[in-house]
Amino acid sequence: MSSIKEGYNLNISRYISTATAEQEIKLKATNGKLVEIEKRIQDATRKHNEFLKELNQAPLPNRTREENEEGRNGIKGAPRFFQ
Repeated sequence: MSSIKEGYNLNISRYISTATAEQEIKLKATNGKLVEIEKRIQDATRKHNEFLKELNQAPLPNRTREENEEGRNGIKGAPRFFQ
């Protein structure tokens, strides 16, 4: 108790960080995966539209490049990084 009176702080968390390190995200790899997923979505949509055409049904709309960018970035017209 005398050390508290003398102005020392005995709180361990003040001197030792208890925070855990955040997982590092590899942006190029993540972007590559997202690009591949987007290609698979486009292929699946194209195949699906072929079936709909055989059934005389209206096709699903194809996403435009702007819609793809908006969906990927969440902000229309935002810059595309790591391509």
